[in-house]
Amino acid sequence: MAELVLGIGTSHSPQLSVSWEGWAMRGEADKGNPALIGTDGIVSGYDELLARADVTRIAREITDDKFRKRFEENQRAIAQIAEVIAKASLDVLVMIGDDQHEYLLDDNMPGVCIYWGNQVLVKKGPPPSPRNGNRPLIGYSDQDRVAPTNPALGKHLIEHLVESEFDVARMESMPRVDVLYVMTGVRPDLLLDITVRDFYHDVVAKPAVVHVELASELIDWRSRSLFAHHTFNVSAPVRTDDAKGAADAFNRAVTEALDALVPWVEEEAAKAPAPG
Repeated sequence: MAELVLGIGTSHSPQLSVSWEGWAMRGEADKGNPALIGTDGIVSGYDELLARADVTRIAREITDDKFRKRFEENQRAIAQIAEVIAKASLDVLVMIGDDQHEYLLDDNMPGVCIYWGNQVLVKKGPPPSPRNGNRPLIGYSDQDRVAPTNPALGKHLIEHLVESEFDVARMESMPRVDVLYVMTGVRPDLLLDITVRDFYHDVVAKPAVVHVELASELIDWRSRSLFAHHTFNVSAPVRTDDAKGAADAFNRAVTEALDALVPWVEEEAAKAPAPG
């Protein structure tokens, strides 16, 4: 029988992992975001949100001194949470959060999903950019990591919730090998999501061949919905039976897939309604 011994809740905000010097940069980046959510719940672009905001009050809250003070408070609070968890000597830590279109998309978006695989991949932090103050994110590793899980507890939670008539989904393995999020450059209100589904070297085939499969989705940031999707399958023969030959084949296959991806993005983006 599991015993609950600790419960912790914390905010989810870039300001927890971005140094205070980068906070203003995020504000500049938001000027190009067409799907900002105001305190009134209205989704709009930066200029529309600015017109509804109390600019005088906000100006008093975005000084360097207040940025630094709140950043230091945030980091002290995070350190305290880490200390509390460490002292609790937990057998299992159950984490609950918003997936934010990382593993679950609008084609299959359950209200609750429980992961019960044997391990979970913790992706390394994103590269420095204006959205994170041109610095690595605080608390993120520079390498991918694999963390062990407790599948027995996960299975128990699934079975118990189903028996209690809760509608839950379950996931035993991560459905994505890798995910790349980039803005298309054609329409800043559309997000291009690329999933690498297949990336393997078939040495049984004669001659040997590599296979690459990319699943591409255009997501409308304004409505948080899937706008278009397409799968690109490419195979390329391995010309020499060595590592160099395989690498060359993968290079040709990926190039061909991306060459097909670009016009598809441009064509589909042109069909999307203009932001407004």
